[in-house]
Amino acid sequence: INASTANMANSRRMDITTTTKEEEQSNNAKKDDEMVPSNNDDENGTSSSAWWPPVLILSLGWALGFSVLTACAASLNLAGVFIMDDASTTHLIATLPLALTGITSGMYNLILSMEIQHLGRYHAYILGSILGTIGCLCCMVACQIHSMVLLCFGAIGIGMGMAHAQ
Repeated sequence: INASTANMANSRRMDITTTTKEEEQSNNAKKDDEMVPSNNDDENGTSSSAWWPPVLILSLGWALGFSVLTACAASLNLAGVFIMDDASTTHLIATLPLALTGITSGMYNLILSMEIQHLGRYHAYILGSILGTIGCLCCMVACQIHSMVLLCFGAIGIGMGMAHAQ
């Protein structure tokens, strides 16, 4: 009985070892097949056409953000002059809204990483677009009612939105 039990135990060990070796060989073959680059892959095994959609989106977003900055440089200065059209006031503060846009954008960039960490990237960008939209609406109302203070608050909102675009 002991000899037959020992033979059965040895045959089971061999079956387990054989199965394991077969599995290893098939797994190695699969790994080798995966590592061979195809016609559309580069030497790292990644697709060479997968990089351009995110780069395109990033480039378009940056271009739109820069065009907003350029439009703000002209329109905020013109709005400041339009509001400060009264002869008794000086035109030296007509460029204050544009300065506030740049200063706010720079200052908000300091806390933007914490905002993205707490809200997530998607929600932080949504918040930035909302702040920029509110800033634009404030600037529009400021031009209608000739309020330099409201124009400055709108410029601060635009600066916060611009920080997200950078």
